[in-house]
Amino acid sequence: GGGGGSGGAVYGSEYHAAVAGRVQAVLRYLLLESAEELRDYFKEIPYLPDSPSLTPIFAEVRSEVGQRGVLDTINQLMKLIEHESSSVRALAISQLRDALKAPSSSSSSSS
Repeated sequence: GGGGGSGGAVYGSEYHAAVAGRVQAVLRYLLLESAEELRDYFKEIPYLPDSPSLTPIFAEVRSEVGQRGVLDTINQLMKLIEHESSSVRALAISQLRDALKAPSSSSSSSS
């Protein structure tokens, strides 16, 4: 049986660690082990919050795709600003603000 109160820790740090491990495994499979088949879609992967556990995975994806250009970055973030999740929208707005503040690596002016 069990619906006792001792099961409340299911949503505690052990649960969080288990979910984080599953997310890492799925991303590792999709982005690293299936890279050959999915490489063309990598540029469409939205920016995610920094997470030490995911840094190695995203570093490999960035090395596969290369750094996004300024216009690609802005276009991707503009799409995410319309996302259904308020957390994704907030992250996209924050990253767009940072991208617009950052000095451009190429200062070519076509006017």
